[in-house]
Amino acid sequence: MAKLTEFGAWAGLAALNNPKKYVGLIKSVSLDRIDIMVNDGSKKKPFHLYKSEDVLVAALKVFKDAGINVSITTWGQPDGTWTAGMAAVGRVATRAGVDQVTLDLEETWITPLKNKSDMEILTWTVGLIGTLKTTFSGLIALAPIVYANKKVLDIACQMVDQIIPQCYSTVKNVPGSGHDGSLERATMNLYKGYGAPIVMGAAAWNLHGAYGKNAVDAVRTSLEATLALGVTEVRYWRFEFLTGEILDTIREFLG
Repeated sequence: MAKLTEFGAWAGLAALNNPKKYVGLIKSVSLDRIDIMVNDGSKKKPFHLYKSEDVLVAALKVFKDAGINVSITTWGQPDGTWTAGMAAVGRVATRAGVDQVTLDLEETWITPLKNKSDMEILTWTVGLIGTLKTTFSGLIALAPIVYANKKVLDIACQMVDQIIPQCYSTVKNVPGSGHDGSLERATMNLYKGYGAPIVMGAAAWNLHGAYGKNAVDAVRTSLEATLALGVTEVRYWRFEFLTGEILDTIREFLG
């Protein structure tokens, strides 16, 4: 059986508030990579980091110094403060020695742009990613919702180095039976054409009933489908849900 080559997860502000505690938790879970949110853009508002650049750098270095692979995730909005803010995100990543920055471009990015011209979408996208690249030379990833508006995200998908679709096989998204792996296959069909390596975003919550199975079998079904598609890296939303039988099942797939 194929095995996972990278077992990753997202974490939020709690990891930045207590990095030493989270280092121990991450190692106990056998996680290969932690991807830490550095801001919240789920509602329309000006760019703002959770903490000052210096404090973020110090917290991220705790993970790096402990030998943990670290990414950071930033939201994005088509707003001048967010475009300019990408320089700050890049500085934090560079100073902390982080090797990846993930762009979370969800509704607050897509909704304002969905009725705009192709040129306006191009301008905002190039501005956002281009500004990030002025202060960060590492890998840039995009974490889109699976069935996101492709008109808005197409340019971003072409510009990034990696795509991490939010393939969350929860009971809400795949409630029926008889279609094992359908969301994973649909995800690959939508994003493989860009040529960027795919890391499968995966769910660790609301699993009972997904694909018509109990939670453990739903996790197993999703991972089997992911590996069958040739994808060997996963990133779970979110770290705090990786416990008990869910974690034990994922460990069956670790190399």
